[in-house]
Amino acid sequence: MTHSSIADFCPQGFDDDLREHSQLRVAESDRKIRVIQECVQGFVLDRLKVAYGGDNYLENAIDNKELLKKTYEKYLDDEPADRKELSTYLDFLDLRKIVESPKNWELFKDTLNFQLPTEKKGKARYVTWFDEVNKIRRIPAHPFNRAYSDAEVDTLNFVYSQLTQRGVISI
Repeated sequence: MTHSSIADFCPQGFDDDLREHSQLRVAESDRKIRVIQECVQGFVLDRLKVAYGGDNYLENAIDNKELLKKTYEKYLDDEPADRKELSTYLDFLDLRKIVESPKNWELFKDTLNFQLPTEKKGKARYVTWFDEVNKIRRIPAHPFNRAYSDAEVDTLNFVYSQLTQRGVISI
């Protein structure tokens, strides 16, 4: 109210706060986070199903016994009537572990291997974007007193664009 009634009212950082809390910016970023999470998981699981087939494709695809055990524990924590497919209980960062495992890397290196603009060159695998998306997804998951920074919006837009170009996200 003060800003709109007094034209030169602009304390330090005010414009930045307005931009960070813009409802449109928040809604668009929230939407992209959700699309990235859903499409990446669907993409990874579809590729694993094709490669390993059968009802036990996830067990065949995952070498990491601790990851599989943790996933089964979440599955078993639900009431039998409420249980979903085992893959439902994978966390976003679990997907990174599955993707970058030597057993599965060939299935994903063409689509999920890309370098963030801020990332140093010279890595064998560029999957740091999983970690960045996981950090950013905390904002809509726990929104109290949080907003998307410019850097987070830039990262989100970059990852979304890369996944769209590579066919992981279809618009």
